[in-house]
Amino acid sequence: MPVVGVSTFNAAYVDEVNANFAALAAAINQTQSYDNSAATGTTVYTLPPGVAGLRNGYAVIVAYQVDVQAPTNVTIYVGELASSAGGKVSSSAVGSSIVLRCISSTIWVAEAITGSWTPS
Repeated sequence: MPVVGVSTFNAAYVDEVNANFAALAAAINQTQSYDNSAATGTTVYTLPPGVAGLRNGYAVIVAYQVDVQAPTNVTIYVGELASSAGGKVSSSAVGSSIVLRCISSTIWVAEAITGSWTPS
């Protein structure tokens, strides 16, 4: 339905922008999940570039360490503990899991945690 005072071309553009925004919002609200079930040694995952609202989950399934590495200048908070900028959080305790949520381009926080995760 055209908006009053907006040409047909502009209305179509507004519809396209709205559709793209809805798709982006849906993608941001999805949680990507990772585990080390096929590991034969330490598994290292690197967080993607920060987009507020993005969530990533990690789980230790077999008795090898999982490292979640932050990009340069990004800090990961696990409760009141923080990694160094560009640091990581780690666990090797089977059954441990962590869901990290991006707050800004430089901050991720543990939104849910089981077991033991150590920032460094």
